[in-house]
Amino acid sequence: TQLPSKTRQVIALPPNGSSSLIDAEWQAFRDHEEIKAELKEAVQLAGTDESVQERVEQLKTHYKVAFSEMAQARKTVAIAKVPHVVEHTRNALEQGSIVLFAHHLEVIRRIVDELKDLPTDLIIGDTPVSRRQEIVQEFQSGKLKLIIAGLRAAAEGITLTASSHVIFAELDWTPARMSQAEDRVHRIGQEKPVLIQHLVMDASLDANIADKLIEKQIIADRALNVAQAA
Repeated sequence: TQLPSKTRQVIALPPNGSSSLIDAEWQAFRDHEEIKAELKEAVQLAGTDESVQERVEQLKTHYKVAFSEMAQARKTVAIAKVPHVVEHTRNALEQGSIVLFAHHLEVIRRIVDELKDLPTDLIIGDTPVSRRQEIVQEFQSGKLKLIIAGLRAAAEGITLTASSHVIFAELDWTPARMSQAEDRVHRIGQEKPVLIQHLVMDASLDANIADKLIEKQIIADRALNVAQAA
């Protein structure tokens, strides 16, 4: 409750030729949800009918395939929006330093390559712990203007309060992981209001997920504030 305010925004980027990718993404999601529903029903029936168990195992296999296809479709859309992410980030850097999170290594590498002319560095899974601390210190001292980080690699254990602006180029399914990433900036030592932006393709699956994700985060934030004030 003693921290500055936090504002979350969902910014819808124009598809610009990526409509077919977004359609494929939604189809993969619908296929995934359909198999998940079938699997849930089969699991419930399996408790009373042993003959259903074989069907359950088949559906589990189909579910893994459907999830993989949906994940690949989301990655394809994420790659397609990299130019938009780069443009938005360049413009935003005029106002101050930024922490940018993404999930897929290919997406991170493409963003880094497009912004390599700027004072930036990245933190990903194979970044040594000692180097991570050096990067954090350089960022906190103002030597770096931009950190591009993996959602899982840099979602905890580091402090990046030199910035008050977080950009998510990709989303995680878990609200808690997203909140942990936000808290690299929104934590003790932060003196400015924090702006958190989710960059999503308009009408994409991530656009839908982002809205629901923020709703859950707001509820969690309120519950936490009440608990801290008690």
